[in-house]
Amino acid sequence: MARTALACIMMGLVVSLFLGCEEVEEQAACEPLDSPSFQNVYSLVLEKSCAVGGSCHGGGATAGGLDLQDEAIAHASLLETESVVPGSAGASSLMSRLDSSVNHPLHMPPGYLLTEAERCMIATWINEGAEP
Repeated sequence: MARTALACIMMGLVVSLFLGCEEVEEQAACEPLDSPSFQNVYSLVLEKSCAVGGSCHGGGATAGGLDLQDEAIAHASLLETESVVPGSAGASSLMSRLDSSVNHPLHMPPGYLLTEAERCMIATWINEGAEP
């Protein structure tokens, strides 16, 4: 009797796990601001949000060792500082900082969130290999 009850419980768990998997919908892909090339990532987001004027990563400022003063230097710097892990936005500290709460001390850019489309373009570029 105990074996039968245990078998029924186990079968119920297996069935509920199986059915639960069927109910999980695939997460919708994000919509990038533009094609996820580094040229677009740099010119549409990094240059204007991180490197212009007296910002943190341009015009002689290299906070955290990250220099974004021009496109070529920016790409090399993102890889050298390991801010970007080619092929893995999830393992890239750049994405952690961009996606964190505005109030988090390590959030970038300070004081505001990039749009979902901007963050999507950067994440897609990273996931596709972070080519220059």
